[in-house]
Amino acid sequence: QSLPHFDSQENLLAQIAGQKIICLVGPLRSQAVYPYRKWGKPPNYSPVDFHSPEYARWPLFRDAGNRCLTMRPGDMLYIPSYWWHHVRSVERNVAVNFWYTPASSLVSAIWRCIEHGSC
Repeated sequence: QSLPHFDSQENLLAQIAGQKIICLVGPLRSQAVYPYRKWGKPPNYSPVDFHSPEYARWPLFRDAGNRCLTMRPGDMLYIPSYWWHHVRSVERNVAVNFWYTPASSLVSAIWRCIEHGSC
């Protein structure tokens, strides 16, 4: 299992064998995942368990737009840069990630705008 986080690069995830469940939250909902920056930890990680959220503890997460899907052999998922994701393995599995830098710096500029609340 990974910790909920986002990456600044684009990501293609190919599931080769076994299964995993991935939950996603878009970058416009970042405040609803309680980024760690408020607690002095890296800001691209979240303390919320996207698979089994404790709504009493993290009430904003109810409106995060969390969507989960199961990856099976042969599936490929595009995870855009700055999208929050939480990965949980269902069983032993093999997956391949291909990360790459966005072709435009526009994505980074938009994220900085969202992060600082000055859009």
